[in-house]
Amino acid sequence: MTRSITDDSVSFVMVGDQKIRVMHRNPGVGHPLLLINGVGAPLEMWQPFVAELADRQVICLDLPGCGLSPVPRIPLRMRGIADTVVRVLDVLGLARVDVLGYSFGGIVSMELAHRYPDRVRRLVLASTMPGTPSMMPHPVVFGLMLNPLRYYNRRAAQVMVPLIAGGRTARDAKKMKSDLTLRQSHPPSWRGYTYQLFAVSTFSSWPWLHSVLHPTLVVHGRADPLSPVFNAELMSATLPNAQLHIVPDGGHLLLLDDPTTVVPRILTFLEATKA
Repeated sequence: MTRSITDDSVSFVMVGDQKIRVMHRNPGVGHPLLLINGVGAPLEMWQPFVAELADRQVICLDLPGCGLSPVPRIPLRMRGIADTVVRVLDVLGLARVDVLGYSFGGIVSMELAHRYPDRVRRLVLASTMPGTPSMMPHPVVFGLMLNPLRYYNRRAAQVMVPLIAGGRTARDAKKMKSDLTLRQSHPPSWRGYTYQLFAVSTFSSWPWLHSVLHPTLVVHGRADPLSPVFNAELMSATLPNAQLHIVPDGGHLLLLDDPTTVVPRILTFLEATKA
C-alpha cells in the first residue's frame, strides 16, 4: 500500500522566531525516518519517494528559505541549519531518528550526525558530497546549479534540469515534466536559495568525517553529472561503518525519478537489526 504527502500531515512549527513547514506522516508508527531535501527544494518533491514507503513514519520539512518556510533574518551556516532541524525534532517529540539526506540535504545530515550523534540512529547519504574539497562537476553543470531559475520557469527547467540531473530525468522527458510540477509547487526565494549556497560554500566534513560512527548507506548514481561518483566512493571509504550502493544508470535525482530502484535497498538497510 502506498501513501502520499497529504494536507492533513503537513503543519507549521515555530523554532524560536523561525517558522518551519513540516510533514509528519504516520506519527508513532515504527522508527521515524527524517528526509532532508536538496537545495531550494520544497517537501512536495519527496512525493515519488514517500509513495514507496507504505506505512512508515516519515518526517520532511521545508528548510529555512525554501518551500513555505520563511527566509531567516541572517544566513545560516551548516551548523545553524542542523540546529534548526534538531529543534524541529524537539517540537515533534522525536528523540532519535533515521536520517536520509539527498544532495544538499546529505550535507545537512552529515553535520547533524556529527554535532548531534545521539539524535541519529542510521544515516543514508544520497547523491551528495563531503564538502570542500570535492570532485567538482563540469563548469556548465555547476553554473546551472547556482541559478534557481529552474524553480520558477518551466521552459528553462526543461533545459536545465536534465543537464544537472542526468539519469532517467535526462532520458525520460515525460517523467521529467511531471516532476516539474512538484519542483515548482513552492519555489524558494532567491535570497533563501543564495543563503543555502553560502552554507555549502563554507562547509567541509573532512576534519571529522572519520569520526561519524553511525551505520551509513551511501547511495549514488554513476551517471550523476552534479556530484561525480568519486565523491561517494571517498565518503564511503572514510566513514567507519559505511556501505556503498551505486546505481549504474542513476542520475542526481535517482531517489525521485526512479525510487523503485533504490527504496528496497534503503529499507533493507534501515530495518537491519543492528542499531
